[in-house]
Amino acid sequence: MLYATCDGKNDTCGFDATETLDLYFFSLNTTQTLALSLSLSLVSVLRMVIELWIVTQGMGINVWQYLKHLIALGGGLNLDAVRLNKIEAVT
Repeated sequence: MLYATCDGKNDTCGFDATETLDLYFFSLNTTQTLALSLSLSLVSVLRMVIELWIVTQGMGINVWQYLKHLIALGGGLNLDAVRLNKIEAVT
């Protein structure tokens, strides 16, 4: 959780709306920084959706079946059984 405290003298807690973010080749104001952040987040979510679609199509199952598959895989192997060499069959 992120939080900030103010000293009471400044209502905006040090936030300057005219501040610029200086990157290597360009600088961005706060609105441009917000737009860039939201765009990158959208691209990331879109990449994950496309990746999910490719995986489910490759496996020949739907998204809900894939989620059940991930949960089953998340159960993992019984490490005690592996350590004690008591595994009789892997299904």
